Amino acid sequence: MRTQLATILLHASGCRSGRSDHHYRTIQAIPLILGAEWRQDAQYLDTCPKKRNIVEYDCVGGATDQDAGELIGVRRAIS
Repeated sequence: MRTQLATILLHASGCRSGRSDHHYRTIQAIPLILGAEWRQDAQYLDTCPKKRNIVEYDCVGGATDQDAGELIGVRRAIS
């Protein structure tokens, strides 16, 4: 979901991300398109897949209910 929303921002701005590092570049473009006040949200969204990978592959219980609530809140703010 996070990358799809950011991709919509890019396309609406007349930009496209390359194939290399598509997800990273798309998320990093959020504050460039929406303004510097979105930088912290973009950084947060960039950490989500890293945490997901840890939870899926390395340990059980790596994500909390609070983590899920934060992600839902950020998604709602962007939507």
